[in-house]
Amino acid sequence: LKNLDCKNVRTENRESGYVYMLKQAFYHTSKYTLSQDYKLFPGKKDLSLGETQKKTGGYRERRKSQEAQVLKQLTEKRKQGQEVLQKAFEENSPFSKMAEQELKMEQIKENHEANLAAIIECLLLLKGEYATEVSRKKELQFELPGCSHGGYSMPHQ
Repeated sequence: LKNLDCKNVRTENRESGYVYMLKQAFYHTSKYTLSQDYKLFPGKKDLSLGETQKKTGGYRERRKSQEAQVLKQLTEKRKQGQEVLQKAFEENSPFSKMAEQELKMEQIKENHEANLAAIIECLLLLKGEYATEVSRKKELQFELPGCSHGGYSMPHQ
Protein backbone atom coordinates (compact mmCIF):
# COMPACT_ATOMS: atom_id res chain seq x y z
CA LEU A 1 0.00 0.00 0.00
CA LYS A 2 2.98 2.30 0.10
CA ASN A 3 2.71 3.27 -3.54
CA LEU A 4 -1.08 3.61 -3.58
CA ASP A 5 -2.57 7.01 -4.39
CA CYS A 6 -6.28 7.70 -4.77
CA LYS A 7 -7.81 10.27 -7.06
CA ASN A 8 -11.40 11.27 -7.67
CA VAL A 9 -12.16 11.15 -11.36
CA ARG A 10 -15.41 12.28 -12.94
CA THR A 11 -16.89 9.35 -14.83
CA GLU A 12 -20.26 10.51 -16.13
CA ASN A 13 -22.78 13.29 -15.90
CA ARG A 14 -26.17 12.66 -14.26
CA GLU A 15 -29.30 14.79 -13.64
CA SER A 16 -28.64 15.01 -9.94
CA GLY A 17 -24.99 15.92 -10.29
CA TYR A 18 -21.67 14.22 -10.97
CA VAL A 19 -20.83 10.66 -10.13
CA TYR A 20 -17.26 10.11 -9.09
CA MET A 21 -15.26 6.94 -9.20
CA LEU A 22 -12.26 6.25 -7.07
CA LYS A 23 -9.31 5.64 -9.33
CA GLN A 24 -6.32 3.91 -7.97
CA ALA A 25 -3.03 4.67 -9.51
CA PHE A 26 0.25 3.12 -8.61
CA TYR A 27 3.22 5.40 -8.67
CA HIS A 28 6.82 4.33 -8.25
CA THR A 29 8.14 7.69 -7.25
CA SER A 30 8.64 8.60 -3.63
CA LYS A 31 6.65 11.78 -4.19
CA TYR A 32 3.35 9.85 -4.09
CA THR A 33 4.10 7.26 -1.42
CA LEU A 34 1.96 6.96 1.68
CA SER A 35 3.23 6.63 5.20
CA GLN A 36 3.07 3.27 6.96
CA ASP A 37 0.69 4.32 9.74
CA TYR A 38 -1.86 5.93 7.38
CA LYS A 39 -4.83 3.68 6.73
CA LEU A 40 -6.86 4.30 3.63
CA PHE A 41 -9.98 2.64 5.07
CA PRO A 42 -10.06 2.21 8.81
CA GLY A 43 -11.43 -1.20 9.79
CA LYS A 44 -14.74 -1.52 11.58
CA LYS A 45 -14.52 -2.59 15.15
CA ASP A 46 -16.60 -5.54 16.17
CA LEU A 47 -19.59 -4.67 18.33
CA SER A 48 -20.94 -6.92 21.01
CA LEU A 49 -24.59 -7.95 21.17
CA GLY A 50 -25.24 -5.54 24.03
CA GLU A 51 -23.74 -2.60 22.16
CA THR A 52 -25.75 -3.47 19.06
CA GLN A 53 -28.95 -3.68 21.09
CA LYS A 54 -28.10 -0.39 22.76
CA LYS A 55 -27.63 1.29 19.37
CA THR A 56 -30.85 -0.16 17.95
CA GLY A 57 -32.69 0.95 21.10
CA GLY A 58 -31.32 4.45 20.55
CA TYR A 59 -32.45 4.34 16.91
CA ARG A 60 -35.92 3.27 17.99
CA GLU A 61 -36.15 6.02 20.60
CA ARG A 62 -35.08 8.65 18.08
CA ARG A 63 -37.59 7.31 15.53
CA LYS A 64 -40.38 7.36 18.13
CA SER A 65 -39.52 10.91 19.17
CA GLN A 66 -39.47 11.98 15.50
CA GLU A 67 -42.86 10.32 14.94
CA ALA A 68 -44.22 12.07 18.03
CA GLN A 69 -42.94 15.42 16.74
CA VAL A 70 -44.52 14.81 13.33
CA LEU A 71 -47.83 13.85 14.96
CA LYS A 72 -47.67 16.93 17.16
CA GLN A 73 -47.05 19.14 14.12
CA LEU A 74 -49.92 17.51 12.23
CA THR A 75 -52.32 18.01 15.14
CA GLU A 76 -51.25 21.65 15.43
CA LYS A 77 -51.85 22.17 11.69
CA ARG A 78 -55.23 20.47 11.95
CA LYS A 79 -56.16 22.61 14.96
CA GLN A 80 -55.10 25.77 13.10
CA GLY A 81 -57.17 24.70 10.08
CA GLN A 82 -60.20 24.12 12.28
CA GLU A 83 -59.72 27.53 13.90
CA VAL A 84 -59.54 29.17 10.47
CA LEU A 85 -62.72 27.37 9.37
CA GLN A 86 -64.50 28.34 12.59
CA LYS A 87 -63.46 31.97 12.17
CA ALA A 88 -64.63 31.99 8.54
CA PHE A 89 -67.93 30.42 9.59
CA GLU A 90 -68.40 33.04 12.31
CA GLU A 91 -67.64 35.84 9.84
CA ASN A 92 -70.09 34.44 7.30
CA SER A 93 -72.72 33.68 9.93
CA PRO A 94 -74.34 37.18 9.93
CA PHE A 95 -74.59 37.08 6.14
CA SER A 96 -76.19 33.65 6.19
CA LYS A 97 -78.63 34.76 8.90
CA MET A 98 -79.56 37.80 6.83
CA ALA A 99 -80.05 35.62 3.76
CA GLU A 100 -82.25 33.24 5.77
CA GLN A 101 -84.33 36.18 7.04
CA GLU A 102 -84.74 37.53 3.51
CA LEU A 103 -85.87 34.10 2.29
CA LYS A 104 -88.37 33.89 5.16
CA MET A 105 -89.69 37.35 4.32
CA GLU A 106 -90.10 36.36 0.66
CA GLN A 107 -91.91 33.18 1.63
CA ILE A 108 -94.21 35.07 4.00
CA LYS A 109 -94.96 37.60 1.25
CA GLU A 110 -95.70 34.83 -1.28
CA ASN A 111 -97.97 33.06 1.23
CA HIS A 112 -99.78 36.34 1.96
CA GLU A 113 -100.31 37.00 -1.76
CA ALA A 114 -101.57 33.45 -2.27
CA ASN A 115 -104.01 33.85 0.63
CA LEU A 116 -105.25 37.17 -0.77
CA ALA A 117 -105.74 35.60 -4.21
CA ALA A 118 -107.72 32.74 -2.63
CA ILE A 119 -109.89 35.18 -0.66
CA ILE A 120 -110.56 37.29 -3.77
CA GLU A 121 -111.43 34.18 -5.76
CA CYS A 122 -113.78 33.05 -2.99
CA LEU A 123 -115.40 36.50 -2.86
CA LEU A 124 -115.88 36.51 -6.62
CA LEU A 125 -117.49 33.08 -6.47
CA LEU A 126 -119.78 34.24 -3.66
CA LYS A 127 -120.63 37.39 -5.59
CA GLY A 128 -121.38 35.31 -8.68
CA GLU A 129 -123.54 32.94 -6.65
CA TYR A 130 -125.33 35.90 -5.04
CA ALA A 131 -125.92 37.49 -8.44
CA THR A 132 -127.36 34.27 -9.85
CA GLU A 133 -129.55 33.87 -6.76
CA VAL A 134 -130.83 37.44 -7.03
CA SER A 135 -131.61 37.03 -10.72
CA ARG A 136 -133.34 33.71 -10.00
CA LYS A 137 -135.44 35.35 -7.28
CA LYS A 138 -136.39 38.14 -9.65
CA GLU A 139 -137.46 35.61 -12.23
CA LEU A 140 -139.52 33.81 -9.62
CA GLN A 141 -141.25 37.04 -8.63
CA PHE A 142 -142.22 37.67 -12.23
CA GLU A 143 -143.55 34.17 -12.64
CA LEU A 144 -145.72 34.10 -9.51
CA PRO A 145 -149.47 34.57 -10.26
CA GLY A 146 -151.20 37.56 -8.74
CA CYS A 147 -148.03 39.52 -8.64
CA SER A 148 -148.15 43.01 -10.04
CA HIS A 149 -145.43 43.94 -12.40
CA GLY A 150 -146.10 47.54 -12.95
CA GLY A 151 -148.95 47.20 -15.39
CA TYR A 152 -147.56 44.66 -17.76
CA SER A 153 -147.38 40.92 -17.63
CA MET A 154 -144.44 38.75 -18.46
CA PRO A 155 -144.95 36.11 -21.03
CA HIS A 156 -144.41 32.56 -19.82
CA GLN A 157 -141.77 30.66 -21.50
